[in-house]
Amino acid sequence: MTPPAEPSLAVDTEPLYGILTAALGASIESGRIPRGQVLPEATLARRLGLSRAPVRKAFALLAEAGLLTHEGGTCRVSGGPADTWAGFDLETSEFLAAADLDRLRRAGAVWRDILEIVQSEIGAAIPFAGYRVSEARMAAQFGVSRTVIRTVLGRLEDRGLVQKDTRGGWSCGPMTVRTIRDIYELRMVLEPHALARAAEILDPGWIAARRAALEAALEEYPDVDTDLLQDFETDLHVTAYEGIDNALIRRTLATTRTLLITTTRLFQTHLGLPPHDPFLAEHLTVFQQLEAGAAEVAVAALSHHLRRAQETSVERFELLAGSPLPAVPAYLSLLGSPA
Repeated sequence: MTPPAEPSLAVDTEPLYGILTAALGASIESGRIPRGQVLPEATLARRLGLSRAPVRKAFALLAEAGLLTHEGGTCRVSGGPADTWAGFDLETSEFLAAADLDRLRRAGAVWRDILEIVQSEIGAAIPFAGYRVSEARMAAQFGVSRTVIRTVLGRLEDRGLVQKDTRGGWSCGPMTVRTIRDIYELRMVLEPHALARAAEILDPGWIAARRAALEAALEEYPDVDTDLLQDFETDLHVTAYEGIDNALIRRTLATTRTLLITTTRLFQTHLGLPPHDPFLAEHLTVFQQLEAGAAEVAVAALSHHLRRAQETSVERFELLAGSPLPAVPAYLSLLGSPA
């Protein structure tokens, strides 16, 4: 098989913690961050939009360089009394040079760009086979450090697309009919309950807007953009539940939805849109009932939709059985093949 063309991203190849270390060090040396200033790890990470891991690593390196001091669990800039930081507000002060901040933000955002590409590539591969995932080859493909790649793979693990084994290796797939049935079985238990709770708090304006968009799409179908169809799927099966006060249900529904979105895109790519697809009408019924305040009817309509979607997805998945293996990126290798 000939691997597909590899995406190219203009990214900074230095690890994120290295960029942060240099930026903080320069600010300490220049006085932007005063001597004696306390630097809470969590506050700094939140202010910069980073996870705590690169902040922790940067603090360790700055401590080795003598610029930071750890005192009883508190991290403080070396070289000044502890009370000199009182007039400095970490939440509002411009404590990094503009160029350093720009570089840091671009480096911190690159994993998100890679995530979307890799999610699409893995999603297109796993319905056909199972694969090992190489951190090193993925890092080489995108020109980033393995630290960035581990962030990407960790997010994909949260979304249910990859798994980490006991030796630290990564794999993905294969997705099977059993996988699809299991996902829908779980959603048929959780999702109606989530919709019943969401119906009490959803913005009526948002409901009306989604209902109107569905009506317009139904009039145009099948001449509709597939990205719009994916938006409709996300509206009902993810966004509608974001406000409910059960984080575990929200996370479970979002994770399983990622797997279903990948297979839906695959069906559209390989099988095209069916001439008559009831899912738009079924989505419309749910939103019409929500708009009318008939939550119980909306929940029943959702349950009916999920049962139909399960069987339709299984049927379409089985149509792909026996298809040739697709070309895959170099970071994927078939399970059971030489590494």
